[in-house]
Order: sequence, then structure tokens, then C-alpha cells
Amino acid sequence: MHDTKVHEVIVACSGVHSLWLEVFHGQSTLDLAHLRPQRLSCSWVSLLPAVVSSPSMFTRVTHLGLRDTIPYLEDDARFYSFLPSLPALTHLSVHYQLFNNFQKVDITKILASCPKLETLIYTQHIMVSKENLIFVDDLRLVYMQENSRHLEEWLAETRGEMDFWACADAFVAKRRCGEIEPRRCILSQTDEIPGNYHFL
Repeated sequence: MHDTKVHEVIVACSGVHSLWLEVFHGQSTLDLAHLRPQRLSCSWVSLLPAVVSSPSMFTRVTHLGLRDTIPYLEDDARFYSFLPSLPALTHLSVHYQLFNNFQKVDITKILASCPKLETLIYTQHIMVSKENLIFVDDLRLVYMQENSRHLEEWLAETRGEMDFWACADAFVAKRRCGEIEPRRCILSQTDEIPGNYHFL
């Protein structure tokens, strides 16, 4: 669909709850300021123009999914100043790129910058080695398989079923009550979480 048509559709929308953006380098930036979604999934690169020009767009965001690799985010100081500016943010998902340089302090920095955060999800491809994952002593951290079933996830959430975020919440809750070893932060198929296909 041409950018002009996309813009016309977006301008006509109101009351948007969940927004998934597929914006690639070179595409024009769309005016999304009036949408103010609660759940937003996109790349940090495509989000940057709105961060600067339309901060009001993010006042209701509770669930933010970023599909950039972590090392890219860590190089951008704006990322760390942006997170604390989200007054409603409780859930954050970012992609973990195993093959780039990454330090433990980066995880703790994200957690420290968002004291209201209930769940921090690091997604990765199921084929990477679990032995190379980085662990911190924080019950909010969850490693899960990357979320690629976008339509199914949206339908599950609208139906009140277990979606990507709900699986992470259930895992964190089980760790908090001791049903799952608190030091384990990798979602597993054996965790008996309904609708869980995000395990590593």
C-alpha cells in the first residue's frame, strides 16, 4: 500500500489498543501521534522520529516490543532517556543478538531505568545456544523465543487468551511464588503455561 493511502487509513483510526508497525529504512515517517496505543510493536529505528516529534503518542503505552538487536540499542543514549519517560510502561520486549558484543551491565541498566517495569523480555531465535545467555538476579527478566506469529498473538489478546505477554507474566509469577526456580529466567516447554509456544 502506498504511504499516502496508509496515512489516510491511520488518520481515520481512533481508539487503537494494539499497534504493530512494519516500517523499513527509507520509508517516510507516518503521523501516529493521535493514536496513543497501549501496546506497540516496532523497530527503534522507525520509532525515533516519533520519540522526538510526538512524545504524547507514548503516554498510554504499557507494552512496548522493540525488534532491533540489543547492541544497536545500547549504542543509542536516547534509548535510555526514552524508557523512563513512558509513564505507563510495565512490559518491555527487546531482541537479543547473541553474536554481537554485549555486557551484563546493559540488562541491569534497562531494569534500573524502569522501576515500574514488571517484565523485561529478551527474545531470540530458538536455535542459539542457551549457555551463552546472560543472567541477572532479577525476577522480571525472561528469555523467550522471538515473537513471529503476529496475527495469532493479536487474536489471542483480543479473545483474552494467553498471548506472548501473558506467557511471560505467568512465568514471572511462577518464579515469584517459587513454583519455578527463581534463578531460572529461560521460559521452558515444561513450565506448564497454557498457550506457551515461546519456550527456548
